[in-house]
Amino acid sequence: MTSHCAAVAGCLLALLAGSTGTAIAQGSNSGFLEEVPTGPLTPSQPVACKPTITARASAGLAQIDVDDPCTHGPTITISYQNELFVFPYDGATNKAQAQISLFAEQNQILVDPGDGKAAAVQVAFPEFRIMFKIALSWQAPVDLNLHVLEPFAVLGSAAGHIHAGNANRTRDHGKGVLDLVHGGQAATHVQDYALPQPQLDFASGQLIGVRVEYASRGAQPQGDYCGKGRLASVPFRLRILNHGRVRDTVDSLSFAPAPCGEEIERDGVFKRVLWRDPPL
Repeated sequence: MTSHCAAVAGCLLALLAGSTGTAIAQGSNSGFLEEVPTGPLTPSQPVACKPTITARASAGLAQIDVDDPCTHGPTITISYQNELFVFPYDGATNKAQAQISLFAEQNQILVDPGDGKAAAVQVAFPEFRIMFKIALSWQAPVDLNLHVLEPFAVLGSAAGHIHAGNANRTRDHGKGVLDLVHGGQAATHVQDYALPQPQLDFASGQLIGVRVEYASRGAQPQGDYCGKGRLASVPFRLRILNHGRVRDTVDSLSFAPAPCGEEIERDGVFKRVLWRDPPL
């Protein structure tokens, strides 16, 4: 019986080795069991690491989702209409989400999930010809704020003055809604104002005002924000979609430099860039 399984012990050792991937041998002198690592078991097929990218449009914004099971990088990079956006992965889920403000009926968006291989994603904008929206974008590492004055509103109005502090998400302080799209450091930032439903559109002949606030500079600029400082003058882009027609300033707008330490007038903080009939 002993020679049969030297017997039972030898059979047990073989069973353990087959189930754990570790060879187990009997020590020649000590009489104890000794583990001999043989490396982890490897699956017959490698785990798929191809990212999945999905995109859809909602209220003038492209909603982009990236699911990368292997997370090639900490961020995704998106390119659209000569602007670059960077969004982080969620470390717990290996997923990233992004929003891009759309300004064409048919849009091609380049998405790099972090492996350096950008994929072209096609996104249709069904409401392009019936929607009114405004987007402010800039690339400098500063805070700018878009202020939209709906008909009969003035700066500071409780109703109709839509801005970051009154984004009107509940739609009880005006007609339009403000969305914020932060593109990360050294990338593009966007503030997007839109009328979410065509029936909320402005009547013909009504006026709408648009102002841009240089929040980082404030009313008494200092340091880099004044004189010949590197952030004394910041270019920005304004795009207006009005029922299928787009007006794009590209980077032709900017704040003029202000003297250091001197209090500037309100127009130096709030740049008036548009005040005209929405039909453009």
